[in-house]
Amino acid sequence: GIAMAPLDIIDNHGKNIQPRFHYIRKMRELYRYQNHSGLIRNLVILKDFLIRTYPCCVPTGIMVRKQCIDELGKFDEDFNYIGDLEFCIRMSTKYDFYYVNQKLSAWRYTESSETVNILHTQTISPVYFYRLIDKFYYKLNVARFFPKKDREKIIMDAYIFASKRAMLNSLVALKFFDIKLLLFTIKTVYKSDPFVINRIKLPFSLFKEFIIALYNLVKL
Repeated sequence: GIAMAPLDIIDNHGKNIQPRFHYIRKMRELYRYQNHSGLIRNLVILKDFLIRTYPCCVPTGIMVRKQCIDELGKFDEDFNYIGDLEFCIRMSTKYDFYYVNQKLSAWRYTESSETVNILHTQTISPVYFYRLIDKFYYKLNVARFFPKKDREKIIMDAYIFASKRAMLNSLVALKFFDIKLLLFTIKTVYKSDPFVINRIKLPFSLFKEFIIALYNLVKL
């Protein structure tokens, strides 16, 4: 139902660039999901969306069969900035994806871009990431697609993944010494995740992500 491909990152003049995302992670491209082209079964990519990564979401990097939209609907505006992400997850609840291991389009990185501003100067409410879990895991009951023995692990991993995404707000808070935003983000994260073990693991998981990002930055 959906074809997807990685994207180049370009500036206003169409030149390839390698900007830093979240101040430390240098990006050469977007959505390099795997190193070969091929079919991806919907449950495989659905699980990745829920617990590990966002395989795609920028609209210019995907092509959607009209039948999928007719059946599952258009963008859900209630999800604001991550409406494209919600749309892709919704498609993965029923349709397989096909990954083309070739950059077929580009994303323009400019100061006027809402995404760029959110990455560096603004914030997105952390509650949206937990709303994804609420919609797909509870309201749409995607858990039924997975073996019973795996369901609790998947929901736990989904919450900690959402928490890590939500905590990106803290980078903006630290840059602008916004203690109120930092405390709000931390409070929201720890209030939204019902699993105590996740709250304990989160600082260590974030530290690991930081070290990996720092290593990759130095390597580049």
